[in-house]
Amino acid sequence: MRIDQLLLKGSWWMLDGALRALSWQFERRARAARRTSRATLARILSLNGATEFGRQHGLAGRDALAAFRDHPLTTYQDYAPFLERAAAGERAVLTRDEITYFLVTAGTTGVPKMIPVTKRQSRLMAAHMLAPMGFAIRDGTLGPMSGRWMMLITTPARVQTPSGIERCTASSAAVGQIRRIFDRVLSSPSAVIQTTGQSVSRYLHFLFALREPDLWCAISPYPSILLNGFRNLKLRAAEFLRDLSDGTISPSVELPQDRRRDLAKLLGKHPARARALTALLERDQFVASGIWPRLGAVLTANSGAFHFYTDQLEPYLGGVKVFSPSLTASEGVVGVGLSVQRPGYAVSPVGAYVEFLPAGDAGASRCALRSLDEVEEGGVYEVVITTYAGLTRYRLGDLVKVLGWYGETPIVDFIERRGQLLDVASEKVTESQVVESFKAACSQVSMQLVDFVLTIDGEHLPPRYLLLIEQAEAHAARASDDAVRRLLQAFDAELCARSFYQFARKGGALLPMAALALDHNSFERFNEHRIAQGASPMQLKMPHVVPDPTFASRHFGQHRRIELPDDRLGVAPASLY
Repeated sequence: MRIDQLLLKGSWWMLDGALRALSWQFERRARAARRTSRATLARILSLNGATEFGRQHGLAGRDALAAFRDHPLTTYQDYAPFLERAAAGERAVLTRDEITYFLVTAGTTGVPKMIPVTKRQSRLMAAHMLAPMGFAIRDGTLGPMSGRWMMLITTPARVQTPSGIERCTASSAAVGQIRRIFDRVLSSPSAVIQTTGQSVSRYLHFLFALREPDLWCAISPYPSILLNGFRNLKLRAAEFLRDLSDGTISPSVELPQDRRRDLAKLLGKHPARARALTALLERDQFVASGIWPRLGAVLTANSGAFHFYTDQLEPYLGGVKVFSPSLTASEGVVGVGLSVQRPGYAVSPVGAYVEFLPAGDAGASRCALRSLDEVEEGGVYEVVITTYAGLTRYRLGDLVKVLGWYGETPIVDFIERRGQLLDVASEKVTESQVVESFKAACSQVSMQLVDFVLTIDGEHLPPRYLLLIEQAEAHAARASDDAVRRLLQAFDAELCARSFYQFARKGGALLPMAALALDHNSFERFNEHRIAQGASPMQLKMPHVVPDPTFASRHFGQHRRIELPDDRLGVAPASLY
């Protein structure tokens, strides 16, 4: 074995030990979560009480804790003027720590935000994203680290505020945190990470990963990125294998010639590997477990609406498990995944000070808040966090359900974003009800889709829902009007069984829904538009519920419209669950 190979394997062994150590550290803190969480709050108040924001709210001095307990809930708008001052270079506005960069969010459910991040916050977020890998090594989901990782990320160009503070995306920040070990652990070289364009980036990530017979894990912020990647791999298998064998980048991949040439040199020629994979393809075993026999798991979000994608991902994995490593937001860490076999996330007592607002008390005062040791199993809460970077009793808008306990800290699972609902006729249909109903409907008609959105038909009165769908490319020829109508009928019935939509339908307040069958790549073009507006490519969550009646006409124009007959008969009420 060459010396460089020995050094590489030594690096992997050391990183394996570091990942395990992070999981043991989290475990110790979870066992003493009550004390640890209170100590976290004390450190945050000590750090940030003397800032401009802290002084205005009495968060400094001996009465800081009492002032905190009386502090109102906050949202992003409460911090906008302070963030403008911090971006202009003013110090100690929200935190006494130096702001190293501003994290720019995608604006999926509202306007884009600019979240302050410090070195302390970065270290905490990195530790909480890596600790779940340690848990997965310890329980055997991931074997001892013996190969590279495929990480499906891309990093747009960074920009700066007028005072010189960087404004970057979550993917850029993640790459920055692992830059020292980048070339030693990732299957894609930095030139691939810096390549823009969703389809181009996916192709290159998978092509370079095909070189690695010992790939150890695959990581993606969202499962939709993985699903589209594996669909593309299967559809264009011959193209991938030809490039792998010849050390070329297919002409169908849109790249400047100099970038194509440089990437081809980095790829190199791998004819033996291509022949082995071709044999798998001929035996119909061209799935993740066959391509990468040591692939222990794919790490990606797998809660709430993300089940829509992970369920469709399973046939491409060949038995490889999906592990959801963490529950995080741009604003801070909430929880850590413990095991493939154990759903949910153990709430972190150190990443931020986490509190919980009962879901029924959305308009309630601070008095309704509960600390992590005061929540009840089975209860549904909105997450509220206080961070080292200066956010105090900040409403994340994420609704979670308490599943149980890990030591002294609760295990929670993400349900949905608060306020993501359709409410035309007092039906108050939530995103979780829509996703579960739609999954059930798709299984009835055996339809594979790239994505979907349920919105309001702004071109029709009386009102009705409008379903936007795009079929997977391999199945596009099957998108007959009759098949879409069957999907609509099944979806309508499933949604009636799960929500108050049934009463609006029965009373005639809502007519049967219609569908817009989108052209191929419509959702990808929509996402590219969002990226052009400043969204991070790695933060693009498709909102499955959009109450804006102009959404379809503004973003998707004219497509094939399929309607159900106006029955006005409705559906008999059923018990809700």
